[in-house]
Amino acid sequence: MRVDGQFVQPLADVTRMLDRELCDVLVQSLLRRMRDALLQGHSLDVPNIGQISIRQTRPYALVNPVSGQAQALGGERTLLFRPDRQLVRDLNAIRENDDVA
Repeated sequence: MRVDGQFVQPLADVTRMLDRELCDVLVQSLLRRMRDALLQGHSLDVPNIGQISIRQTRPYALVNPVSGQAQALGGERTLLFRPDRQLVRDLNAIRENDDVA
């Protein structure tokens, strides 16, 4: 059997699509697990990127000056991202090189 470009190219295209779909599934699965871990209150340490954690804000009260009614605000959980120190150094080094040029 002779294998020519008309046979190989469509096969290569299908292989690339399968790889892309597989990669998409893997990335979505990883992100879903990261989200579930954050919802359970765990911190995530992503090597060479930084740390993602949950921070609880303190509740506080505000008073409406017109009605005098107090309203409680805050107390939410928010995401906190702390970048890796080396990442910050690398980003600033790139910026310094761009400013000089």
